Amino acid sequence: GNEEVHRTMHVSKTLNPIWTLKTGSLFLLTVESKQFFVEDGMKFIVKDYDQFGKDEVLGLVHVNPRTLYKANGERMEFKLQPPTGSKEKEIPGYLVLRCRRASEYDIKFMEDYEQTNEARGVASYENPIATTGFIKTMTTWNTKKDKDGSILYKIRPGPDPKRVDETEWMTDAALQAEVLKPSLHWTDVGHGDLGKVYVEILGCDDLPNMDSGGFVGNKTDAFVSIVYEDCYVRTDVIDDCLSPRFLPWTNRAFIFRNAYPSSQLFIGVFDYDAGMLDDHDLIGRISVDLTNLRKDTEYILSYNIFPSARIGSREIMGKITIRLRIETPDERKVTLASLEPPQPTYVNVKDRRDFRVIRETCLGLYDEEKYSTATLRSYIDELTELQNSLFYIEDALMTLLLWRGHFELQLLGKEMKLPIHSFNLFLVSTFLVEHPQLVPSFGFACIAWFLIAVMGFRRNSANVWAHCYSYGEILRKVVIGNDLAPPHNIKPFENFDAAKEEMEQWVTRVEEAHKEAERKYIEAQKEEEERLKEIGEVDDDIGTKVGGGISIDPVRAALYPIQLMLGMLCRAIRFVKNVIIWEESYFSFWIATGSLVLAVVCLFVPWFWLMKWTSRVIVWTVFGPWMKLVDIFYISLTKPETEEERKLREEAEKIKRKLANTEAANQARQIRENTKKMKVMKKYMFGKYAMRVPILKQDRYLDVPLPESSATPYKEKEFTLAELAMQEAGYNRTRVPGQTLEGDMIPTIPASDDFTQAPIGKATANPEKLAKDAPGASSLAGTDSTAVAGAKIGAVVVVAVAVSYVGTPVLVDFLSRMFHSLKNSG
Repeated sequence: GNEEVHRTMHVSKTLNPIWTLKTGSLFLLTVESKQFFVEDGMKFIVKDYDQFGKDEVLGLVHVNPRTLYKANGERMEFKLQPPTGSKEKEIPGYLVLRCRRASEYDIKFMEDYEQTNEARGVASYENPIATTGFIKTMTTWNTKKDKDGSILYKIRPGPDPKRVDETEWMTDAALQAEVLKPSLHWTDVGHGDLGKVYVEILGCDDLPNMDSGGFVGNKTDAFVSIVYEDCYVRTDVIDDCLSPRFLPWTNRAFIFRNAYPSSQLFIGVFDYDAGMLDDHDLIGRISVDLTNLRKDTEYILSYNIFPSARIGSREIMGKITIRLRIETPDERKVTLASLEPPQPTYVNVKDRRDFRVIRETCLGLYDEEKYSTATLRSYIDELTELQNSLFYIEDALMTLLLWRGHFELQLLGKEMKLPIHSFNLFLVSTFLVEHPQLVPSFGFACIAWFLIAVMGFRRNSANVWAHCYSYGEILRKVVIGNDLAPPHNIKPFENFDAAKEEMEQWVTRVEEAHKEAERKYIEAQKEEEERLKEIGEVDDDIGTKVGGGISIDPVRAALYPIQLMLGMLCRAIRFVKNVIIWEESYFSFWIATGSLVLAVVCLFVPWFWLMKWTSRVIVWTVFGPWMKLVDIFYISLTKPETEEERKLREEAEKIKRKLANTEAANQARQIRENTKKMKVMKKYMFGKYAMRVPILKQDRYLDVPLPESSATPYKEKEFTLAELAMQEAGYNRTRVPGQTLEGDMIPTIPASDDFTQAPIGKATANPEKLAKDAPGASSLAGTDSTAVAGAKIGAVVVVAVAVSYVGTPVLVDFLSRMFHSLKNSG
């Protein structure tokens, strides 16, 4: 009929409006099927909004019921038709619609939106409540002496609720021991299915005091934020402490779902400010590279923290210690996932202060998008430092040409270093001299060789924390699904002296090179000054000199575009560098593998034959005397293009270009539509402040674990039946899904099926984790799954039927004969 069922809000000052959730793009229509098809479809009227007068009808679209009924959310574009009574036969413009039958989730979503304008049913992370304040600081003692004279520390933010008397005050030794105990509660966040990253924040040391009033005990109120892919979490606040410790019962333990192999773990340390108008102050941050860490290994990692990893100098602002473990159920899936580029990832929050915390955790204290001479100088310094790569090239050339050993080998009880790369270079060079047709193949092979050689150089570093996955280990991940590498077993300060000596030698070499370059520059400058002094100053400008006037920053307009371009260049160089040095080890692996494949393919390409026959075809076709015949029978007969033909040709080319532009414009319009709708939807569901999280490594400085870090093989403890059942049921875990949305119109959060592993009809899903002496362990050790048990029962039934069908007649016949035999003998 003519009943109006929905009206959107108006979108001002645009000829290409995009309606979103906020402007009324979605509505539910409840109608019976019979009425839906009896009515003559739906009419969509597009109007020009007039605040004071009557809205003018611009056009309308009529959609028949069959089209709406068959629609499944796909994008449908309709040409606007002239309104009734209009003299115009055709009007410009299109209306784009999406339609589908509403699911239960859609109905619930729209009801919540229309009633409360709040997203309900969306699990979001809530920051821990902080109880710090100046009054509390003034009225609280954080240390006291025990009866035996030892110093006791007040446990913050509070004692273990189950052991209040025991954990309210503790000595330093007891506190350190308590920190290393397993966490009692975990927050499970994210949506990825490649694996899980278990992170526990253990503590910080030597933080600066960010609060005024330190003389009365008012010190830094520290908390730690973590950003990983589309997740943001925070620890509790430890007030008035410069070396805070996060204890097992506090909010310190998190499980992150991994969605992309190269994702970084960003960790920031902040000083909490209670005022609503005050931002939390960044103390320092790090980026933990998970790419080269191994599964089944428990890492205790210590890092120096810095205000920024991209801009400015590196001033140490303290130290942070974390405990970390990675679970990777399918290593082949992880490696293959790196073949696709990462999707743009955002984290939305409701509070402006949280947005700033996320931004500074990921990017540091300085904003590269704002104009700053300090940022510009930092970019120039970074590009200047690229000359340090010449030292690596010099080392490589000296190693190759002078046959210096690098490949370690144990032979007859002696350790030797063989010059494998020098031997390969000599062998390849002598072979190519005799077979130059193999140059393309060996060119691709050299790319792979170069990357593998850099990988070998890095794995031979004295610093055990600078090692990376080998090419063979990643190849085994792809081929057999397991790298077969043992878990890391690294002791604190392992190989520390050799690593320190290696670093000192490198620093000394760079400093000497810089001093030599500076000396040469000064000498050249003096020589140039003396030369100009002899020549004298020449000024041939006879115009009047005019002053520039007063300007706060007269060069900003010229330098800011240069800053942005240098920033893009530096980030591109950082990525290339990270691939070369195997920081992005999966990218390095695939580039090396692709080069090897091309090298093998090129071996079978007859390059000389192709060059010879290509040259023959060109010469004999283009330069022969028969080209005269081409001129006589074709070129000379071609009539000059008339003015009318030229106009038709140009018109056809113009139409072709317009069609191409129209297609490009349509694609751009669809991208704008999807982007704007998703942005508004994520604002509604998660918060209005959005931060794009870097996935690939873009930092100028890489954060490397300190020498006191360690790694030990991880073996999960054995459980009792009750403990295992509670763990599988998600006891002491809070599940918070990530912020990635899927679908159109009303997108949804991807479902996670493995939060609880509690089976149906069984005591436990993983009986192998039970302690051997646990009650019920022996009976559950061989417990079959439902499918296996059903198969066994079915097999027994089949055997019983077969025996009954075949064996019963035989048995009856045998007993009958026995009876007759006994009867005859009697």
